[in-house]
Amino acid sequence: MAELRTEAAAHRELEVRLALGQRIRALRRQRGLNQDDFAALAGIHRTHPGKLENAKLDPKLSTLVRIADALELPLRDLIDVT
Repeated sequence: MAELRTEAAAHRELEVRLALGQRIRALRRQRGLNQDDFAALAGIHRTHPGKLENAKLDPKLSTLVRIADALELPLRDLIDVT
């Protein structure tokens, strides 16, 4: 039973990362930012936007705060991906 729960949790985490990545991409594009400019504005490594947008990276809270600030959004609006 625990194995099924772990598998379900991993699936849910991937779903959330995918939704978050799509949201970040859409918001970045709405602001007319390419990935490099966005990374510089957010103070993150230049490869992070692509990894985030493609759900290849599980961001830390501090990274999400930087991204929200760069997009001029409250953090809660950035992570509202339910």
